[in-house]
Amino acid sequence: MKDHLSEVIPAELRAKAIFADREHVFPYPEVIDVIQIATQHGIAVLGVESFEVQPDGVKVDQMSDYEVLFTGEWEPFVELNNSYALDFVRRNPRCEDHGFILTATSRSEFDNLHRGT
Repeated sequence: MKDHLSEVIPAELRAKAIFADREHVFPYPEVIDVIQIATQHGIAVLGVESFEVQPDGVKVDQMSDYEVLFTGEWEPFVELNNSYALDFVRRNPRCEDHGFILTATSRSEFDNLHRGT
């Protein structure tokens, strides 16, 4: 399955990320830019995890716990999820040895998951 968020993140932001199990781990404050880009492209950030970067990989530090139910209207779903994501990141800023993974979905990815394709 395509990862629509990865497709819209500018190269200069992708270059600041590290990879852990094929996931972008974005530093603070660049993760804020990534969430704002997701919002501009109609991509919902369903959850955020902060990680401590270690020599042998990453270790989970904190996970967001918000949940927004989809009621059929995509734009409000994106805006509310992404506002919660921004709030989580701003309440939990991390220094250079930490990063954030965003669990995100575009409308087409979301629809495909619900159809089971």
